[in-house]
Order: sequence, then C-alpha cells, then structure tokens
Amino acid sequence: MPPPPRPVTPPPAEVHRESSLAGGLLRIWWMIAGNAAMAILLLLIFKDAARKPVGVLDAAYAAAAGLCLAARYLEIRFYKGLDATGDAEATMGDFAGYAVALLLLAAGAWAAARYGARLL
Repeated sequence: MPPPPRPVTPPPAEVHRESSLAGGLLRIWWMIAGNAAMAILLLLIFKDAARKPVGVLDAAYAAAAGLCLAARYLEIRFYKGLDATGDAEATMGDFAGYAVALLLLAAGAWAAARYGARLL
C-alpha cells in the first residue's frame, strides 16, 4: 500500500509593506535631515567654540543625535523599517549597530569640533 499523499503547502505569501507618511518622514530624518542638522550644528560649534563655553548649540547637537536614534527606533519598531540599503527588513540588531556607530561618531565629531577649534 502506498504512503498517504503529503499535504500541499502553499508558497509563503508575499509580504506587503504598509507605506505611511510617518514612516517615510522618520526615515528621511534619520538618514538625511538629522545628519544634515548635525553637520550644520557642528560647523557652528566649531566656529564659536573658542569664544563660548558649552551651550545651546551643543545641546541642539545632542538633541539632533537623540532624535536620529529615536526616529530609527520608531521606524523599525512601528513602521517595519528597512535596513539602510533597502534590501531587507531592519531588526533591533540593526538598530543597536546604528546606535553604537552614531553615538561614537557623534561624540568624536563633537569633541573634535569643540576642542579642535581651540587649537587653531
């Protein structure tokens, strides 16, 4: 007697992504606008670092970095964000790597702008 036939398993359904304005704005912030804001603030910090103590510009720079982190987290957690190349869905591991890289680079760039200006 032949074995019973195997049940036919349908192929996995294609995943449809929801595109939303909020998710797109979060992605634009952490990938483009946030980094541009941080770059502009770094230039202003560098320009004024020799004359002024740590102040509003430094706080704005830290806030921009924090907003980049928050935007990336929200995009991954609630809007099914993609990785930076757009090839796959991002994971919290991707967020952790982004957070470490952003914090190290942002702190290093801030220190260079703040204290490098005094050397010139």
